[in-house]
Amino acid sequence: MLTLGDLLDHKEFKLELLTGNKRARERPILGAHNSEMAHPTEFIPPDWVVLTLGIWLRDQPEDAQRELVRELNADGICALGFGVDVAFSQPPAALLDEARLLEFPVFRVPYETPYREIVGFVNKTLIDTDFSSIQRAFSMQNYLLDAFKAHWPLQDLAQRLSRLLHGEVYLFDASGRMRLGESDERGAQVWLRIIRQRVGTSAVAADDLLAMPLMDDVGREQGWLAVLGGSRSASNELVHAVMRFAGRLLDFVDLQRDAARVEDQLVREEVLKAALEPLTTYDERELAGRFRRFGIDFTKPARAAIFHVGDRAGAVAPERRQMLEDTLAARGIPFLAMAEPRDLTVVMQAEVDELAAWVDELAERFDLVVGAGREITRVRDVAQSLHGARTAMRHLDGRLRLVDKLGLALWLVHSVAETDLVVKIDQVLGPLLDRPEFIHTLKVYFENDLNVTAAAAELSIHPNTLRYRLGQIEAILQRPLSSMATLVDVYLACLASEKGEDECGANNEIIRSTRCGDPEARRACAPARRKTGNVTCG
Repeated sequence: MLTLGDLLDHKEFKLELLTGNKRARERPILGAHNSEMAHPTEFIPPDWVVLTLGIWLRDQPEDAQRELVRELNADGICALGFGVDVAFSQPPAALLDEARLLEFPVFRVPYETPYREIVGFVNKTLIDTDFSSIQRAFSMQNYLLDAFKAHWPLQDLAQRLSRLLHGEVYLFDASGRMRLGESDERGAQVWLRIIRQRVGTSAVAADDLLAMPLMDDVGREQGWLAVLGGSRSASNELVHAVMRFAGRLLDFVDLQRDAARVEDQLVREEVLKAALEPLTTYDERELAGRFRRFGIDFTKPARAAIFHVGDRAGAVAPERRQMLEDTLAARGIPFLAMAEPRDLTVVMQAEVDELAAWVDELAERFDLVVGAGREITRVRDVAQSLHGARTAMRHLDGRLRLVDKLGLALWLVHSVAETDLVVKIDQVLGPLLDRPEFIHTLKVYFENDLNVTAAAAELSIHPNTLRYRLGQIEAILQRPLSSMATLVDVYLACLASEKGEDECGANNEIIRSTRCGDPEARRACAPARRKTGNVTCG
């Protein structure tokens, strides 16, 4: 039996038990899984180890931390492993305090220990324990278990099973889509035979075909594992045993893959979010080291890009996100990715031609629009590149929209540091900040190429009303709009103010009030402006 003490004694993991009584190390472990949900025991059974980064707890009160421990203890969870240096530098004090009161085991997981290694260790140990008698009887099962040592265990497991049974191995999902196989055409024929010969969820056995359904814990069909051909009898009990064993190993492979994928995505998102924070919060050298962990070392320029991959419901479709990330990995392009409401934000280290080729490849599968920002040669350039990507998305056309293709005015605005823009916007538009309708009028006027009739129609006012309003603006600015110098200054200031709105987002109440000219909000925003130099706080 695998116990908590066995897991804690695995020196490579560097785990540290923080709470629990003297018998905590004797608790049995029947599995391990990571979760960032508020109620993990809905899906994780008793005697399992729950692993978490505590991301969902960051904005929650201390009561939520205590409630989590009470729930885990009441539902018979073996222990809680808390990963540090992502959402929390150390496990929260309230969580540890409640764990001590209940004598519930909590252990610290260092940042450098991946959850997939812990899950893999537990799974492999349990497999060795559960099937020790079968392993002694059938050496083939040991051979299959060695697939977990491979870099791609799923493919290696299929190859080993193929060698053992002297046939072609095919793996299908519940809909018949082939996940693994040597031939698409032959795979389609195998699936057709399974459909024709199956009776419920019983195995399909013929002289040259053996297929077994793969079921989840509640008896739902998840797919089929099939072996075609080979010098063996489908009725041989040893063959059936090996197939059943391989089916269970596939469950563990999927579990490891899913856990590793979720963990990898979470860590990549955290690193990218850190790069978008003010650099006073993070040490740039440390953050650059975390970039290098994912292959972004700036030996060649990187870029921020926005991929519009939202589905009809307005959310990023998970399968499309996974497709994007899988194709990046397959091309060997280092990247960080972060899902937003309708887009996927990516920082990748790739040349423009590599990016263009990748976008063309993906465009063959689904409609895709990509905006790419300026080159990044250091971590502090990430935010600026992302702003450029957003601008390219809004102002350019085509499938791949590079900030380099922007017109001179937009390119200039998005090449100037935010702190410098604040001063210039105040100089030009400052007198109009208390009259937001005037700033909106100017933007519509410019968007319609100074055509009074067209701009008035868009504003739903009479052309003479627009002319009168423009005269008022001239009086407030004390500058004639007939002057080319004035037009250029005001036009660039309007573009710069749009940049600030993009950077701060639409949900900041202070910023919305400030842009609407609320004097109180402007005063409230002043300290933040002095600290960060944020454009929209002008």
